[in-house]
Amino acid sequence: MDDTIDKITPTAVPLPAPAFPGKRWNGWLLLLVGVVGIFAFFAMQTIVFAVVFFRAHPAALIVGVSSGALSQTAMIDLLSAKNLWYISVSSEIVLAVVTLVLARFVLGASARNLGLGKFPALGWIVFGVIAGAGLFLASGIVEKAQTLVFGPQPPQFQALVLLKHHGAKDFLLDLMSVSIAAPFAEETFFRGLIFTGLSQRIPIVWAAVISAAVFGLAHFEKFSLLPIFVIGLGLAYVYYKTKSLWASMFAHATVNSISLIVAYLFPQLVK
Repeated sequence: MDDTIDKITPTAVPLPAPAFPGKRWNGWLLLLVGVVGIFAFFAMQTIVFAVVFFRAHPAALIVGVSSGALSQTAMIDLLSAKNLWYISVSSEIVLAVVTLVLARFVLGASARNLGLGKFPALGWIVFGVIAGAGLFLASGIVEKAQTLVFGPQPPQFQALVLLKHHGAKDFLLDLMSVSIAAPFAEETFFRGLIFTGLSQRIPIVWAAVISAAVFGLAHFEKFSLLPIFVIGLGLAYVYYKTKSLWASMFAHATVNSISLIVAYLFPQLVK
């Protein structure tokens, strides 16, 4: 009798990892959510930056913006830890909220479908942290190889901004910006939405490659595109391996935290 039941009971076919239980998302709607999410992120970033800029240069509202006020040096001076916190946290929150809301009401995908299910076991969190440290080293090796081939390249703009920040208060503000807000929002968007959506229709490897490329391009740092791409590949693997965005968020936070600590304690390495 048991053998008969086994024969007539359909075998559950698991969804291709890392997609979580739920219907396959419509490709065009997935593209729409992705475009709207990126647009909302940069729109909020632009709005908050404009507020910060005109508060620092009120005369520009009357006489116009001078080229000197928009120079790289002037921008770095303008982006204090507090101002960077305003810009980063507000835009990252918008990216996360828009992604989660549109995924729910346009794609029919819950937060769990995007990888934000229950908190994983401690072992997976440790795995994420170790993976993040490994990704930091891997990106450093890639950056070093680029230097050997193409010669020294200028540091990332954000790295130059962080070099101007000093003290415990600035460090805490930067920590919230780059190690908490950014990993949560960016993992929700790039891994939870983009990587998962791609993995539903193409092989995992190509889903990881494409999502990592989008991740790299979104940072608008041409000299750091390849190192960031490598980090994106690693973060996709962490998500695929653990089936949890929380683990990839810890990995992402580890990469950013190490970079932040290096900028504060060893600024000569950044320069």
